[in-house]
Amino acid sequence: MAHRDWNESCAAGELPWDTGEPEPLLVEFVSSGRVQPTRALDIGAGKGTKSIYLAEQGFDVVGIDIAPRAVERAEKKLNGRGLPCRFAALDILAGAAEGSPFEFIFDRGCFHVFDESEERAQFVERVAAVLAPGAL
Repeated sequence: MAHRDWNESCAAGELPWDTGEPEPLLVEFVSSGRVQPTRALDIGAGKGTKSIYLAEQGFDVVGIDIAPRAVERAEKKLNGRGLPCRFAALDILAGAAEGSPFEFIFDRGCFHVFDESEERAQFVERVAAVLAPGAL
């Protein structure tokens, strides 16, 4: 199936879900203490808001996104703040994120774009391949 050109969407500012605030469900989960700061992967990192939030909470974060323009904006937002956070342009279906294994993986915008069961299965396989034992 053909997918949206996320790089063009980013360039055009067509990312209505990117509010500039971290995902409330992520904030609630981290604040609850159900996950402690650890190595984390943010799939579909976009402009970096969630990744930077996690890094501010003490996580060592790799944020990946298929759109190089989003990664550029995330790096600009990080602005050399010295946080344990890195970004990479990566199609999760085509390759594995560097820095694995991860003890915590967060996806708020990637899995649901796959309509085909084969793509969803491939996504799950890619995520499973970078999970540490007992990871969330």
